Amino acid sequence: MKNLLKSYRIFISDMYLILGVFVATATILIFSALGGRAFGSMGIILFYALAAMVDLYGDYFVMVGFTDKKFDFGLLKNSLDGKRVLRDGVLADQIRRALQLLITMEGSSFIIYAISEGEDRMSLPVTLGLGVLAALITFTINTIWFNVTRNLGSFMEIGLVGGIGIALDIIPTAIFILISFDNEINMIPMILVWAILAVVVTYCMVERISLRFDLNFGDKVKGRFGSDSKKRIWIFFLVAFLINYLMVPLMFYGESKGVNTICFMYALMLYPASGVMIGKMFSYDEGKLPVTFYVICLLTTMLMMVMSAASVVLPSETIEMNGSSISVFDMTCQVMLMIVSLILWIVLFASGKEKRRNAGLNGRKWGISILIIVLFTVLYAVRFFLMICLPGLMDGSVNKNIHEFAAIFTDPATYRAMVVTLINFFLTFVLFLGEEYGWRYYLQPIMQSGFGKRAGVLLLGVIWGLWHAGADFTYYSEGCGPQTQVNQIIVCVTIGIFMAYAYMKTENIWVPITIHFINNNLIPVFAGDISSDVLSNNVIAWSDLPVALAAGLVFAVFIFAPVFNRTKEGSN
Repeated sequence: MKNLLKSYRIFISDMYLILGVFVATATILIFSALGGRAFGSMGIILFYALAAMVDLYGDYFVMVGFTDKKFDFGLLKNSLDGKRVLRDGVLADQIRRALQLLITMEGSSFIIYAISEGEDRMSLPVTLGLGVLAALITFTINTIWFNVTRNLGSFMEIGLVGGIGIALDIIPTAIFILISFDNEINMIPMILVWAILAVVVTYCMVERISLRFDLNFGDKVKGRFGSDSKKRIWIFFLVAFLINYLMVPLMFYGESKGVNTICFMYALMLYPASGVMIGKMFSYDEGKLPVTFYVICLLTTMLMMVMSAASVVLPSETIEMNGSSISVFDMTCQVMLMIVSLILWIVLFASGKEKRRNAGLNGRKWGISILIIVLFTVLYAVRFFLMICLPGLMDGSVNKNIHEFAAIFTDPATYRAMVVTLINFFLTFVLFLGEEYGWRYYLQPIMQSGFGKRAGVLLLGVIWGLWHAGADFTYYSEGCGPQTQVNQIIVCVTIGIFMAYAYMKTENIWVPITIHFINNNLIPVFAGDISSDVLSNNVIAWSDLPVALAAGLVFAVFIFAPVFNRTKEGSN
């Protein structure tokens, strides 16, 4: 068996390195001759994505055999140093794959440069940078997908997940190729971020394989919050922040082209939960998890990232709906999110109580949960009232502002919009789960454990506000990024205090999810404009910030609630 596996590894590596050059050259030349440079580039990406997936699933079968206790491979099971052998082997194979993809992508980029003609030819550094970026993207996505499918653990699903994996390789890489033709995007920051991401993902993969070996053949007694928990924190911040900031240059690029970047906001809201879910799937066994639910959420995040990038690169038409226009990409994303949300409800309920409990997605204490949700809605109206009326005290228009506020609640359209908003919760909940599963369920207990209940929540609010930085300087504001960022921190700290209070009081993650939904969706209801555009291109002056801080005190006072009195809080 050892010699067979060794021969298998040598055969695969050598064949890809030797045949790859000839097949890649032929593929590029043929596709470029038929469809031009762009089509030729996408053709070669298709080839290498397929090749990488074939190689990846060769690893899948081998690693299942190495780490699954039902396979009796003496090479590892009977070796006193089997864990080290396994770790070194996986790491060496990852390095080999990275070099393999890098060499072939670089060769492909050079050929694209050589056969392209005309004044719009990309420069050689751009084509070489494109090769590096394409290799890193392909490598990283394949490694992540390997671990996702390893958790599924079914050979029968290889065809389905393999096809999805190929799509995940092709689409984002092809989009970056199209972007590079513009020659206005600096790929160096993207290359650096993807290189860091590839290294960290490789580390997580090696650790994951090692953990599986421990669980099946080695020491199974591990503390739930030992070194494994540190790895999960790194994964969370990597996904929630690094990928978030990676997309910011594309948002600036889209804004400079006059493109509506709302698709980036959909992806943004999904990053925190994705970080938590990947961390759980890469860690020690915490019991049965709703893996299908997790995988659908992760796929949705990747899909929203692809749609975001596509929305600033590909031409898009607008559709007129209810007196307002909406881009095709925005409409497509909304429909996808509705479909996914409905599927997730079904999957979540079908997963059973045990899996929901282990994932922290079980509902509890519904009596007090509903009361707190109603309390937030009332306080939200009070806060809105203060934000309207406080400026009137300075310019003498307070009576006029009060009448405008009262008119909101005498207009039947307000209540119709509220009914529509309530229905929308069930169709878009995945977005608000995407944030609160990261901030409240995962990071809040960790921050409170390290800094105390009150200080931990305040610091979490600041982190949450800074996480919005890319959106604050692009989508949310128009020429007032610094003011919008400070206002965002004020809002995140003050409302975050109430959300923390609600979660600690109920221990029900669905309460902050619902509160977050209400907070985002009552803005267009009270503004009388239920389109998503009401949240974009706002102008905030420095003089508006004291008003926002004063109005936010209606939530901030909950920092003195008795539930905050204890010093520490455990972590998830």
